[in-house]
Amino acid sequence: MNMPKSNVFKGKNSDEIAGMLAQNPELAPQCESWGEFSAYDWCELINAQPRFAEKAKQFPSGAAAHLKLNSDFAAQCDMWGRFSPVDWFWILADRPQLAPKCTKFAEFDEIGWLALLHFSPQLESEAKKYAKGWVVILKKKPELAPECDKFGEFSDEDWESLLREQPQLAPMRGK
Repeated sequence: MNMPKSNVFKGKNSDEIAGMLAQNPELAPQCESWGEFSAYDWCELINAQPRFAEKAKQFPSGAAAHLKLNSDFAAQCDMWGRFSPVDWFWILADRPQLAPKCTKFAEFDEIGWLALLHFSPQLESEAKKYAKGWVVILKKKPELAPECDKFGEFSDEDWESLLREQPQLAPMRGK
């Protein structure tokens, strides 16, 4: 009587599974979580086991990892519209020249803009198109307030966050 094999990945999160595959690539046939890997998971896995590079291209986060690792992949990438904001952060932190392909800037939260502008400050002009981007910019550069045309789009949370660091901008709240 043949007993079914137990899945060694049961109960593991995607980070743990990617780590297991990096160490034991022979476990790949048991993996059912490929689509759950983050771009970070894919980068780590591809770096440890290049044999998974082709598999990665089948998934948005895997394609994001490819773009981070190899700018030449941009010419053949067909997943631009399927990347999440987190995937875009991973891509643009190293490849800001791909910003024109990004369709998710409006979905970036304050933390996403903060991180992105830290790694790719040249994307500040893109950030200025969005209220959350302006919140991040004004926290660091309050002198740019006269340029901001997004004050009316700031949420109460945006104002609270901004005024905690730049209370002198309170008069701009009604503009």
